[in-house]
Amino acid sequence: NGMGTYGVWNLHPSLNLQNGWTAGSEFAWRKNNAGVIEFRGSLVSGVKDINTHIGTMPEWARPYTDTHYMSAGASTGVISTFVIKANGEIRVGPVAFAAAETVLQMGGVSYSAIAQSNSAIGV
Repeated sequence: NGMGTYGVWNLHPSLNLQNGWTAGSEFAWRKNNAGVIEFRGSLVSGVKDINTHIGTMPEWARPYTDTHYMSAGASTGVISTFVIKANGEIRVGPVAFAAAETVLQMGGVSYSAIAQSNSAIGV
């Protein structure tokens, strides 16, 4: 699955998606050579209420601090918010997703991962 291997795209099972959220078109994520986590594709929405738990990043791929994002909805164009927390949880942000919105675009989302020794991340 490429866990800890720089540049290899990891698929959605590694995130333990929850609350009805599923992987959409070409959804994957990776850690590049600079230690930055990059996403591609989209997630298909499940429960869209404020602070709903979407999934969890592995320990070696978590951000230094809670990181907030905005995404224009593919279905409606309405801006939705989500957060990737320092504990690895991906959650709906402080504004609930629009009722008609069904896709969360993840392409272009990136952040610096927590610095750990190479032995801890398997590279």
